[in-house]
Amino acid sequence: MIGERILHMMDDMELSIRGLSAVTGIRQRELRDIVAGITHPHGSILQRIADALGTDASVLYGRGCTEEGYGNRPALNRANLGGMYDAIDEYVKAGAAFC
Repeated sequence: MIGERILHMMDDMELSIRGLSAVTGIRQRELRDIVAGITHPHGSILQRIADALGTDASVLYGRGCTEEGYGNRPALNRANLGGMYDAIDEYVKAGAAFC
């Protein structure tokens, strides 16, 4: 369920695993396993993901969700996050390696 919430928010923000990895410093393989539900992130990892997604870790745990969606979380997308994610995309396109 945590993975589904992360994936949903990533989709809202048009953010790839690669982009989330760049923002959080978490390896892509680890993020894929979390999103797939293979592993469950511990507190600090989940907090880094939540920070990158503009939410609170409790929302990813499902504690802040409502029937309408993710509580009071504003609708986030690339347009209202400034150039941060665009800069990351350019960095990735340039062949940057993330370990």
